[in-house]
Amino acid sequence: MKVLAECPHMIHIYSKTQEHYIKTAFIYDTDAEHSAPETATIYSLDGISERFAVMMYYPNIQAAPIYVRTEYEPETLGELLDDTGLSKYMTFDYDNAVVLNDEESRHVKDERITKVLDDCRSAANTGKNAASFSHDLTIKTDISYIGYDTTFIISKEGYIFTNITDKGASFYIGEEKALSCIEYLLGK
Repeated sequence: MKVLAECPHMIHIYSKTQEHYIKTAFIYDTDAEHSAPETATIYSLDGISERFAVMMYYPNIQAAPIYVRTEYEPETLGELLDDTGLSKYMTFDYDNAVVLNDEESRHVKDERITKVLDDCRSAANTGKNAASFSHDLTIKTDISYIGYDTTFIISKEGYIFTNITDKGASFYIGEEKALSCIEYLLGK
């Protein structure tokens, strides 16, 4: 796992309650030569699968960083949306939520973007790298609980790619569906 953000202000997605308690663990700093283990209590996050991320509370330093599991690989786009809480926590860059061919930016209503992603929930993760297909339309999103922006790229070759996971994830939706999604997002 790697730490992405220390978010003590993000109380709305985690709480140190019995309902969210997973376990208490001893954590070792693998970068330190002779570190003593620290006790951390691991909690789940509201609306986010433990398979994707957890919050670790360190009582001796009063810190609660969120850790994203580096090995996370969803099988489908729907699994990614559900496990990461994107349906609940994703927001869009209002100045340029959608970029066409890396040039023309325009705002598209949030409902259109969520509809496109929801309509493609059954798309299987192919494991392909984003460099292997064109970037015809890019959707810029913000996922505040992990502290960084992410993108969804739709290619006319039939793929939706996202960089939310460490390795990235590409989902095959088919060429016809990809063109339909692009046209719908552009209001054609």
